[in-house]
Amino acid sequence: MLSFPVFFGIDKPSPPTIHKSPAPQSNSDGQTIAITCKGNIHSNESTYYLYNSRHQNYTQLLHLTGDEKTATFVIKMGTDSIGNYSCNYKTKVLGNWVYSPFSKHISITQEDEWQRKAEQDAQKKLCLYVDLTCGALLIVLIIVTLTSFFIVNKATQGKRHNIERKSITADGITKLEEHDATCKCNFDV
Repeated sequence: MLSFPVFFGIDKPSPPTIHKSPAPQSNSDGQTIAITCKGNIHSNESTYYLYNSRHQNYTQLLHLTGDEKTATFVIKMGTDSIGNYSCNYKTKVLGNWVYSPFSKHISITQEDEWQRKAEQDAQKKLCLYVDLTCGALLIVLIIVTLTSFFIVNKATQGKRHNIERKSITADGITKLEEHDATCKCNFDV
């Protein structure tokens, strides 16, 4: 008796999950947002598609191989990036390419752009305050150093006074001389 496998249908993959977060590679040119899609991949090969509701076709795609199940799309913030995003993927099920349903959508709004600008402004202000504080501390340190130097120098000058000294000469006559206390005294024997 011959038996043949009977397929009642191809398992449709589940919709991917989708999340947004600030991307780690944000730079001075502008903030970027990472949109992460994770699906139930059945094979060693898959392709993820990212859609923006403002565009007719997908805006980005990523091919994954191996055990990867998560695709991360990077979006540069700006007025073009505003919209509702969703993703889906294709994977092989029983040797056939099958598309997943779409994920729920997430929104990138004008508020995200305003928040990005507010965060940039806050960061610039923080840098300015740090710079001003460091500058002020440096000036105070210089003033304290110079003041200490002048106080020590003035105190040293105030301690100088004339001291009467006796010296003995070769002929045995004692002679009185005034010498500065900081001078070296010579004794002739």
